[in-house]
Amino acid sequence: MERRSFLASGLAGLAGAAGLAVPAARAALPEEEPPQAAGGPPVVFWVPHADDETLSMGLDLCAELAGGRAAVVVLVTRAASPSMLALLNGEAPDPVSDTRHDPVLESYLGPLVDGRLTPDAVAEAREREFRSACGVYNAFGGGRLSAVVHRPLEAVTVEGVRQLVLDVAARHPGAAHRTMSWTDPHPDHAACGRALRELRAEGAVDDVRWYVKRGAEDATVAERLRLRPVDAVAGAADAVRRAAECYRGWNPAAGAYGFGYRSVPASFEALAAQPQCLAHG
Repeated sequence: MERRSFLASGLAGLAGAAGLAVPAARAALPEEEPPQAAGGPPVVFWVPHADDETLSMGLDLCAELAGGRAAVVVLVTRAASPSMLALLNGEAPDPVSDTRHDPVLESYLGPLVDGRLTPDAVAEAREREFRSACGVYNAFGGGRLSAVVHRPLEAVTVEGVRQLVLDVAARHPGAAHRTMSWTDPHPDHAACGRALRELRAEGAVDDVRWYVKRGAEDATVAERLRLRPVDAVAGAADAVRRAAECYRGWNPAAGAYGFGYRSVPASFEALAAQPQCLAHG
Protein backbone atom coordinates (compact mmCIF):
# COMPACT_ATOMS: atom_id res chain seq x y z
CA MET A 1 0.00 0.00 0.00
CA GLU A 2 1.29 3.45 -0.87
CA ARG A 3 2.30 5.63 2.05
CA ARG A 4 -0.47 8.17 1.38
CA SER A 5 -3.15 5.46 1.23
CA PHE A 6 -1.76 3.79 4.34
CA LEU A 7 -1.87 7.04 6.29
CA ALA A 8 -5.37 7.83 5.08
CA SER A 9 -6.71 4.41 6.06
CA GLY A 10 -4.96 4.60 9.42
CA LEU A 11 -6.43 7.98 10.21
CA ALA A 12 -9.86 6.80 9.14
CA GLY A 13 -9.56 3.80 11.45
CA LEU A 14 -8.57 5.95 14.40
CA ALA A 15 -11.41 8.35 13.77
CA GLY A 16 -13.90 5.52 13.42
CA ALA A 17 -12.77 3.98 16.69
CA ALA A 18 -13.35 7.32 18.38
CA GLY A 19 -16.81 7.64 16.88
CA LEU A 20 -15.83 10.61 14.70
CA ALA A 21 -17.18 11.29 11.24
CA VAL A 22 -14.47 11.15 8.57
CA PRO A 23 -14.94 13.71 5.79
CA ALA A 24 -14.65 12.44 2.25
CA ALA A 25 -11.26 13.08 0.69
CA ARG A 26 -11.24 16.09 -1.61
CA ALA A 27 -9.64 15.75 -5.01
CA ALA A 28 -6.39 17.59 -5.54
CA LEU A 29 -6.10 20.09 -8.34
CA PRO A 30 -6.18 18.11 -11.61
CA GLU A 31 -2.88 17.67 -13.39
CA GLU A 32 -4.52 17.67 -16.82
CA GLU A 33 -6.69 20.44 -18.10
CA PRO A 34 -10.35 19.33 -18.22
CA PRO A 35 -12.69 19.59 -21.20
CA GLN A 36 -13.63 23.17 -21.94
CA ALA A 37 -15.93 24.48 -19.24
CA ALA A 38 -19.43 25.70 -19.98
CA GLY A 39 -18.31 29.17 -18.95
CA GLY A 40 -16.12 29.50 -22.01
CA PRO A 41 -12.45 29.17 -22.92
CA PRO A 42 -9.98 29.26 -20.02
CA VAL A 43 -7.09 31.63 -19.50
CA VAL A 44 -3.79 29.74 -19.56
CA PHE A 45 -0.83 31.03 -17.57
CA TRP A 46 2.50 29.77 -18.94
CA VAL A 47 4.91 29.83 -15.99
CA PRO A 48 8.65 29.53 -16.75
CA HIS A 49 9.72 28.85 -13.16
CA ALA A 50 7.88 28.02 -9.97
CA ASP A 51 7.20 31.37 -8.22
CA ASP A 52 6.79 33.43 -11.43
CA GLU A 53 3.03 32.90 -11.16
CA THR A 54 3.15 34.69 -7.80
CA LEU A 55 5.95 37.24 -8.13
CA SER A 56 4.86 38.53 -11.56
CA MET A 57 1.40 37.19 -12.42
CA GLY A 58 -0.45 36.79 -9.12
CA LEU A 59 -2.66 39.88 -9.15
CA ASP A 60 -3.80 39.21 -12.72
CA LEU A 61 -4.43 35.53 -11.98
CA CYS A 62 -6.65 36.63 -9.09
CA ALA A 63 -8.44 39.14 -11.32
CA GLU A 64 -9.24 36.48 -13.93
CA LEU A 65 -10.54 34.09 -11.28
CA ALA A 66 -12.57 36.81 -9.58
CA GLY A 67 -14.08 37.65 -12.97
CA GLY A 68 -15.44 34.13 -13.24
CA ARG A 69 -12.98 32.68 -15.74
CA ALA A 70 -11.54 29.20 -15.44
CA ALA A 71 -7.75 29.24 -15.32
CA VAL A 72 -5.07 26.70 -16.13
CA VAL A 73 -1.52 27.17 -14.83
CA VAL A 74 1.26 25.41 -16.74
CA LEU A 75 4.78 25.07 -15.33
CA VAL A 76 7.31 24.50 -18.13
CA THR A 77 10.48 23.68 -16.18
CA ARG A 78 11.55 21.12 -13.62
CA ALA A 79 14.92 22.49 -12.70
CA ALA A 80 17.07 22.08 -9.63
CA SER A 81 19.55 24.92 -9.87
CA PRO A 82 23.14 24.03 -8.93
CA SER A 83 23.34 27.03 -6.62
CA MET A 84 20.27 25.98 -4.60
CA LEU A 85 21.45 22.37 -4.49
CA ALA A 86 24.80 23.54 -3.09
CA LEU A 87 23.09 25.78 -0.54
CA LEU A 88 20.79 23.05 0.76
CA ASN A 89 23.61 20.53 0.93
CA GLY A 90 25.72 22.87 3.04
CA GLU A 91 28.28 23.73 0.37
CA ALA A 92 27.31 27.40 0.44
CA PRO A 93 25.88 29.60 3.21
CA ASP A 94 22.14 30.20 3.40
CA PRO A 95 21.55 33.93 2.77
CA VAL A 96 18.48 33.86 5.00
CA SER A 97 19.90 32.19 8.12
CA ASP A 98 23.60 32.87 7.42
CA THR A 99 24.37 29.25 8.30
CA ARG A 100 25.45 26.14 6.42
CA HIS A 101 22.91 23.36 6.34
CA ASP A 102 23.40 19.68 7.10
CA PRO A 103 20.77 17.43 5.47
CA VAL A 104 21.34 14.58 7.94
CA LEU A 105 21.48 16.60 11.16
CA GLU A 106 18.48 18.70 10.10
CA SER A 107 16.40 15.61 9.23
CA TYR A 108 15.72 16.46 5.59
CA LEU A 109 12.89 14.45 4.10
CA GLY A 110 15.13 13.58 1.16
CA PRO A 111 15.65 11.10 -0.27
CA LEU A 112 19.33 11.56 0.50
CA VAL A 113 22.24 9.92 -1.30
CA ASP A 114 25.50 9.93 0.66
CA GLY A 115 23.93 12.44 3.02
CA ARG A 116 23.00 14.86 0.23
CA LEU A 117 19.78 15.93 -1.41
CA THR A 118 19.60 14.79 -5.02
CA PRO A 119 18.60 17.04 -7.94
CA ASP A 120 15.37 15.05 -8.30
CA ALA A 121 14.51 15.57 -4.63
CA VAL A 122 15.07 19.30 -5.03
CA ALA A 123 12.93 19.45 -8.18
CA GLU A 124 10.09 17.58 -6.46
CA ALA A 125 10.23 19.88 -3.45
CA ARG A 126 10.21 22.91 -5.75
CA GLU A 127 7.09 21.61 -7.44
CA ARG A 128 5.40 21.11 -4.05
CA GLU A 129 5.92 24.81 -3.33
CA PHE A 130 4.39 25.65 -6.71
CA ARG A 131 1.34 23.43 -6.21
CA SER A 132 0.82 24.80 -2.70
CA ALA A 133 0.84 28.35 -4.05
CA CYS A 134 -1.63 27.39 -6.78
CA GLY A 135 -3.87 25.95 -4.09
CA VAL A 136 -4.06 29.42 -2.53
CA TYR A 137 -5.26 30.85 -5.84
CA ASN A 138 -7.75 28.02 -6.29
CA ALA A 139 -9.24 28.76 -2.87
CA PHE A 140 -9.36 32.48 -3.71
CA GLY A 141 -11.20 31.72 -6.96
CA GLY A 142 -13.69 29.31 -5.41
CA GLY A 143 -12.31 26.33 -7.32
CA ARG A 144 -12.05 28.01 -10.73
CA LEU A 145 -8.37 27.17 -11.08
CA SER A 146 -9.25 24.10 -13.09
CA ALA A 147 -5.80 22.53 -13.47
CA VAL A 148 -2.16 22.84 -12.53
CA VAL A 149 -0.21 21.21 -15.33
CA HIS A 150 3.48 20.33 -15.43
CA ARG A 151 5.02 20.18 -18.91
CA PRO A 152 8.75 20.28 -18.18
CA LEU A 153 11.03 21.02 -21.12
CA GLU A 154 14.63 19.81 -21.05
CA ALA A 155 15.56 23.26 -22.31
CA VAL A 156 13.17 26.20 -22.58
CA THR A 157 13.29 27.19 -26.24
CA VAL A 158 10.93 29.25 -28.34
CA GLU A 159 10.09 26.21 -30.47
CA GLY A 160 9.50 24.01 -27.43
CA VAL A 161 7.11 26.50 -25.86
CA ARG A 162 5.35 27.03 -29.21
CA GLN A 163 4.54 23.32 -29.40
CA LEU A 164 3.17 23.30 -25.85
CA VAL A 165 0.96 26.30 -26.56
CA LEU A 166 -0.28 24.92 -29.89
CA ASP A 167 -1.22 21.65 -28.19
CA VAL A 168 -3.32 23.42 -25.55
CA ALA A 169 -4.75 25.91 -28.06
CA ALA A 170 -5.97 23.04 -30.25
CA ARG A 171 -7.93 21.60 -27.33
CA HIS A 172 -9.18 24.97 -26.12
CA PRO A 173 -10.00 27.23 -29.08
CA GLY A 174 -10.33 30.83 -28.01
CA ALA A 175 -8.33 30.38 -24.81
CA ALA A 176 -6.40 33.39 -23.53
CA HIS A 177 -2.67 33.01 -22.94
CA ARG A 178 -0.40 34.76 -20.43
CA THR A 179 3.35 34.59 -19.82
CA MET A 180 6.48 36.63 -19.12
CA SER A 181 7.64 39.33 -21.55
CA TRP A 182 10.04 38.65 -24.41
CA THR A 183 12.02 41.64 -23.09
CA ASP A 184 12.89 39.80 -19.86
CA PRO A 185 16.61 39.36 -19.20
CA HIS A 186 16.15 35.72 -18.17
CA PRO A 187 16.34 33.51 -21.30
CA ASP A 188 13.61 31.13 -20.12
CA HIS A 189 11.21 34.02 -19.53
CA ALA A 190 12.10 35.62 -22.86
CA ALA A 191 11.62 32.34 -24.76
CA CYS A 192 8.09 31.96 -23.39
CA GLY A 193 7.34 35.55 -24.32
CA ARG A 194 8.71 35.23 -27.83
CA ALA A 195 6.77 32.02 -28.44
CA LEU A 196 3.45 33.71 -27.67
CA ARG A 197 4.49 36.79 -29.63
CA GLU A 198 5.17 34.69 -32.73
CA LEU A 199 1.96 32.69 -32.36
CA ARG A 200 -0.15 35.81 -32.04
CA ALA A 201 1.50 37.30 -35.13
CA GLU A 202 0.65 34.08 -37.00
CA GLY A 203 -2.95 34.14 -35.80
CA ALA A 204 -2.65 30.89 -33.85
CA VAL A 205 -3.64 32.65 -30.60
CA ASP A 206 -5.37 35.95 -30.08
CA ASP A 207 -5.94 37.06 -26.47
CA VAL A 208 -2.35 37.35 -25.20
CA ARG A 209 -0.76 39.26 -22.33
CA TRP A 210 2.81 39.47 -21.10
CA TYR A 211 4.28 40.42 -17.72
CA VAL A 212 7.40 42.38 -16.82
CA LYS A 213 8.97 41.35 -13.53
CA ARG A 214 9.61 43.85 -10.77
CA GLY A 215 12.88 45.68 -11.29
CA ALA A 216 12.91 45.21 -15.07
CA GLU A 217 10.41 47.98 -15.84
CA ASP A 218 12.80 50.74 -16.90
CA ALA A 219 11.30 53.82 -18.55
CA THR A 220 12.27 52.79 -22.08
CA VAL A 221 10.65 49.37 -21.78
CA ALA A 222 7.58 50.83 -20.06
CA GLU A 223 7.00 53.40 -22.80
CA ARG A 224 7.72 51.07 -25.71
CA LEU A 225 5.44 48.32 -24.42
CA ARG A 226 2.78 50.62 -22.96
CA LEU A 227 3.28 48.86 -19.67
CA ARG A 228 0.41 49.13 -17.21
CA PRO A 229 -0.10 48.00 -13.61
CA VAL A 230 -2.85 45.45 -13.02
CA ASP A 231 -5.33 46.70 -10.44
CA ALA A 232 -5.78 44.41 -7.44
CA VAL A 233 -9.32 43.10 -7.07
CA ALA A 234 -10.70 42.72 -3.55
CA GLY A 235 -8.65 40.27 -1.53
CA ALA A 236 -6.07 39.69 -4.26
CA ALA A 237 -3.12 41.32 -2.51
CA ASP A 238 -3.65 39.16 0.56
CA ALA A 239 -4.01 36.03 -1.60
CA VAL A 240 -0.74 36.80 -3.39
CA ARG A 241 1.02 37.29 -0.05
CA ARG A 242 -0.34 33.95 1.18
CA ALA A 243 0.83 32.24 -1.99
CA ALA A 244 4.28 33.77 -1.49
CA GLU A 245 4.48 32.18 1.95
CA CYS A 246 4.42 28.77 0.24
CA TYR A 247 7.85 29.62 -1.15
CA ARG A 248 9.25 30.76 2.17
CA GLY A 249 8.52 28.02 4.70
CA TRP A 250 11.46 26.10 6.19
CA ASN A 251 10.35 22.66 7.38
CA PRO A 252 12.97 20.24 6.03
CA ALA A 253 11.58 17.15 7.76
CA ALA A 254 8.42 17.71 5.70
CA GLY A 255 10.36 18.43 2.51
CA ALA A 256 9.82 22.21 2.60
CA TYR A 257 13.04 24.13 1.98
CA GLY A 258 11.88 27.64 1.07
CA PHE A 259 13.42 27.57 -2.41
CA GLY A 260 11.65 30.57 -3.84
CA TYR A 261 12.53 32.89 -1.00
CA ARG A 262 16.12 31.70 -0.82
CA SER A 263 16.53 32.16 -4.58
CA VAL A 264 15.33 35.78 -4.74
CA PRO A 265 14.76 37.06 -1.18
CA ALA A 266 14.64 40.72 -2.24
CA SER A 267 11.80 40.02 -4.70
CA PHE A 268 9.75 38.27 -2.03
CA GLU A 269 10.36 41.05 0.49
CA ALA A 270 9.21 43.62 -2.07
CA LEU A 271 6.10 41.57 -2.81
CA ALA A 272 5.28 41.29 0.90
CA ALA A 273 5.45 45.08 1.17
CA GLN A 274 3.41 45.71 -1.99
CA PRO A 275 2.25 43.07 -4.49
CA GLN A 276 2.73 44.27 -8.06
CA CYS A 277 1.81 43.03 -11.53
CA LEU A 278 2.95 44.88 -14.65
CA ALA A 279 1.43 43.82 -17.98
CA HIS A 280 1.51 44.66 -21.66
CA GLY A 281 -0.11 43.31 -24.79
